[in-house]
Amino acid sequence: MAVQTFTQEEIAKNLKRIRKERKLNQKQLAALLDKSERTIQNYEAGETDFSISMLKDIAIALDIDWRELIGERIEIPIASQSEMDKYRIDNFGDIVSLLFKLQETYDVTMGLQVAKPPEDMEWKAGISIDGKGNGKYDADFCLFLENWRDKLDMLCHNLLSMEGYREWQRKTVAYYSSGAVTPLQGHPDMELCVLESGEHSYRWKNPNDDKKEN
Repeated sequence: MAVQTFTQEEIAKNLKRIRKERKLNQKQLAALLDKSERTIQNYEAGETDFSISMLKDIAIALDIDWRELIGERIEIPIASQSEMDKYRIDNFGDIVSLLFKLQETYDVTMGLQVAKPPEDMEWKAGISIDGKGNGKYDADFCLFLENWRDKLDMLCHNLLSMEGYREWQRKTVAYYSSGAVTPLQGHPDMELCVLESGEHSYRWKNPNDDKKEN
């Protein structure tokens, strides 16, 4: 269902209703979104146009599916413990294997950063996903990590119980389970993507993209 079929006033009304259902005042929601209370007031008054990215940011703060803001009632299932244990991590080799699997899809643009002496003072490595990349799930990956960081912060400051955190994990796994990925086919070519920061990201070239262009 497209967002354009709903008016800004309807979305604003849904936002106000859901915020109250979550027992949050405008100031608390503003803090979760890192915005001013006045901005939230403008949202709920229908004085600010809602973009998809804005709706998703608000949905993450309210811990709902963003489509609820445009009027859809979404029942998000909770994953079972067996689904949570689908990928067992028994040794470091399992972690490395999982990282390989993460990169073996056409749908994620992965960046690898490594810094070590003598070029750098620290020795550290990291994996990044370009939220503005061409991968199908690049933006979703970044939104998920942002949400995860916020939940860990709440857990650390006793604003969320461990039971609540585990429930959020199960709901998140169940929600994203419907997003199928496209596995590698044959011997694909590798694309090198250089970000504005100068860092490099790597993405497999999907042969189906060429077919769509033709």
